[in-house]
Amino acid sequence: MARVVVFGTGQAAEVAWYYLTHDSPHEVVAFAVDRDRMAFDQLLGLPVVPFEDLQVSHPPDRHELLIGVAYTRVNRLRAERFLAARDRGYRFVSYVSSRASVWPDLTIGEGVMIMEGASVQPFVRIADDAVIGPGASVGHHSTVGEHVYIASTANVSGYVTLEPYAFIGANATVRDGIRIGRSAVVGAGVAALVDLGERRVLAGPRVAPHPLPSDKIPGL
Repeated sequence: MARVVVFGTGQAAEVAWYYLTHDSPHEVVAFAVDRDRMAFDQLLGLPVVPFEDLQVSHPPDRHELLIGVAYTRVNRLRAERFLAARDRGYRFVSYVSSRASVWPDLTIGEGVMIMEGASVQPFVRIADDAVIGPGASVGHHSTVGEHVYIASTANVSGYVTLEPYAFIGANATVRDGIRIGRSAVVGAGVAALVDLGERRVLAGPRVAPHPLPSDKIPGL
């Protein structure tokens, strides 16, 4: 059991709190957020503390973290806070839902979230700070890189490589054996049938990558 601080105060943070509170041995004791983003000092009956003061209020020798942030800026915000907290000496809990289907050989890093209904087949490796959404599936021998986000009901087939910061949208499909590049985006409902390069985007009905890189598209 760990005493956990969830970074964030938005909906993703509330969901992280709910999972840890109702489906893990851990105790969430506070939320943290950047000082200039603090709009209130309590959330769900727990204190909200400035991230800048966290080492004093909730020191890393007695607390662990979980980053409760979604895929803002193609996962960059979540990654930045994860790395900043690690630099300050914090470790991270991982959460695997009791309602997810996983196998004993599953290899996961720190700060990973695998939500209810997710299916992760044998020989899968999941790196730090990755998120597997509700009902998503990850096929055998696949590699999920750091800070990757796989949204709900997405289907990642076997021996796929998702490079760091990749985003796979809701109900998207990634064909077996291909590579999705660093910070690349496969949009909701889209089928990725060939390798997708770094920061490239497949969205809507397109069969070719979007002309703009992922960090230039509004709303990502």
